[in-house]
Amino acid sequence: MIAKFIYLLVILKEGQCAGWFNFTYESIPNNFLFCDQCCQSGECSFHKVYYEKDTLIRCCVSNWSVMKIKTLWDLEPELVEKLHIEYTSIFGTADVLVETEGMFYQVIHQDGYLSFIPDNICSFPDIVEIDFSNNYINSIMGIHCLSKLDTLILKGNKMKRITKDMFKILTFLRHLDLSNNQINHLDIGSLAHPPNSSLLYIDVSFNDLKVIDVSNLISGSFYNRIDLSYNKLSTITNEKGWKGFNIGDSTGGGSIDISNNEFTHFPNLSMIGFASEYTVTRFAFTYKLIFGNNNWTCDCNLWNDYLTFFLKAFDYHPGAISFYSIPCSNPPELRKYVVTDFQKNETNELQHLLICNITCAHKCTCFHQPSKNRTVINCSGLALKVMPNHMPYFNNLEIDLSMNNLSKLDGKDYLYRATKLNISNNHITTISPIVYKIPNLNLIDFRGNSFDTLSNDVRLKSPCSLLFGHLIMKCTCELQWLPIWLEQQKLPNCMVNRIECISSGKNASSMSPSEFCIKDNTTKRIIISIILTSVLVILMIITLVCRHYRYEIYLLWRSNKFKNLKSRVHSLPEYDVYICFDEDNEMARRWIVGVLLRFLEGKRYKVLLPCRDFSFGGVREEEMRSSIWKCSSWIILQSENYFHSTYGENEWKIIWNTYKINLETKIIIINYDVIESDCISVRNFRAFIKLGYALDFCNIDKNLLNEVRKRLGPPANRFTTELQSSKL
Repeated sequence: MIAKFIYLLVILKEGQCAGWFNFTYESIPNNFLFCDQCCQSGECSFHKVYYEKDTLIRCCVSNWSVMKIKTLWDLEPELVEKLHIEYTSIFGTADVLVETEGMFYQVIHQDGYLSFIPDNICSFPDIVEIDFSNNYINSIMGIHCLSKLDTLILKGNKMKRITKDMFKILTFLRHLDLSNNQINHLDIGSLAHPPNSSLLYIDVSFNDLKVIDVSNLISGSFYNRIDLSYNKLSTITNEKGWKGFNIGDSTGGGSIDISNNEFTHFPNLSMIGFASEYTVTRFAFTYKLIFGNNNWTCDCNLWNDYLTFFLKAFDYHPGAISFYSIPCSNPPELRKYVVTDFQKNETNELQHLLICNITCAHKCTCFHQPSKNRTVINCSGLALKVMPNHMPYFNNLEIDLSMNNLSKLDGKDYLYRATKLNISNNHITTISPIVYKIPNLNLIDFRGNSFDTLSNDVRLKSPCSLLFGHLIMKCTCELQWLPIWLEQQKLPNCMVNRIECISSGKNASSMSPSEFCIKDNTTKRIIISIILTSVLVILMIITLVCRHYRYEIYLLWRSNKFKNLKSRVHSLPEYDVYICFDEDNEMARRWIVGVLLRFLEGKRYKVLLPCRDFSFGGVREEEMRSSIWKCSSWIILQSENYFHSTYGENEWKIIWNTYKINLETKIIIINYDVIESDCISVRNFRAFIKLGYALDFCNIDKNLLNEVRKRLGPPANRFTTELQSSKL
């Protein structure tokens, strides 16, 4: 034991061990590390020197193939003794046992059922290696006392979380393997190389991580590898607001493996701290990023200077071309390409394939194409009747509203962000003057619309910016400026519009200003035709309405006429009132005889009741005709079968004809069965019901008889008349 200790002191003092030299670095406390002698001699330089500073540590630690660092016990295995595990319960607790005393110890217990760090592990502070692979450990509490611990292997256990301070005290810890656990959370900065730490290799592959913060990838110190492959990573965050490397700071670097995850889009570099060319270039030259075997989408997010800066590092990293040849997974049409095919330069036509589909309203399709600095909005063929109210908030919009049903072109706010507007094949008749005043709107396609004329606002735009195609329209004096305006079409690269005047049949560009002022009566004739047609239509409508409602109109006129009729002396009628009803309706008969007749005769009305007053065996129709003429008023009890009775229909015809001849006569209808007007086929009778001139038998005021008397007016004073006649 004493001999081993003396041998250890000699090695550390001389700093040499069979082709390896004792490696020390100001930020790495572990002094048991040895580096290959070739890094010191320069014989195994791993890259072209881009940064002259820290060349030695870059060779020893940040070698992107195999780390050229070994520990003292790797070179001198006899310095290490093995410890053993003895279980103390069926719950996975155990103790550490020693058989032989040594300078350093390693404890290896794989594929067991160990659930906790052994209770007495702190009794062995010289443990330098722990391998508890494929056990059931979910916490590393209890190992912080192992100040010389160099290697900790806990792969295949039940770890779920890595906290920021979990390995802070283990300043000699160089190799950490937590692969194949259940880790789903990393504290911010928990993997980054902290000050006064020796952590050079970290393996967190085959876990359940979905998000990684940039602080766990970028370190101010050097490390060999951080392996995050085979997780579920899809997002890189920047919770602490890292703002990139300081200019002139070249310290730090290593290999980062994020392959075989669930990334689909390259991150926005400015959001995660890569907001300057220096930071991106510095990262590309000092870090190796392995991000293959993800479902990368090659879209407009690739259109970024960072890709160009990354490509500068290809000559710097040996074999870099192979791990940066990342195939595109989406969209399907770009799967035959790799990311490096889309380098940003003027001669690369493939760069125009990089687009991003964006959300649009009204079932439009939209995409952003940064290589051409444009956003295309395709709303063609959607049967739109009005322009959309909103468009994606990008500049340099190219809007296609062709083949719709638009009748008006409004000056929407988003047109100020547009450079091209296609409204061809619509029904545009009205154009807002604002459209012609938008300076950035360099092309408007009006083809396929029917314009009667052009407004003077068109002159605000060059004819090279407006595409009318072949337009036939009316030319008036107000368009004398048109030939001069069309002269601008002779400029190079200018589209040619053919505007033809209806009156002359000539091309407007070849006409003189005086030809635009030829008198044209076409408009006047059109206006007169419209007026005459309108009058004719109105007369036809009035005629149809009068014919349909002729009885209602007649009753309204007669009612007004009767109010203004002056009282005149006429010979008295023989009867005051004539009562009609369905004589086969027993209930109606009882009410007529027992109620109505008794009431009227009690009020001194002379009543003619056919079933009572007509002669027995006489010709009923002749008596009915002569009797109706002798009455001044008629009461009709409208029941369901009145017009279907023996004499009902003829009786009504005689009454109606007499009523039309004598304006002083009255018709009083009592709606006995409360029949709706639509149920009555006799149109002149129905007019009384529709206008509300009929009395409902079910009178809610129970004042039916008085209402009948009111409408009849007072009975004729026959006694006075007869007395006056006798005196004469």
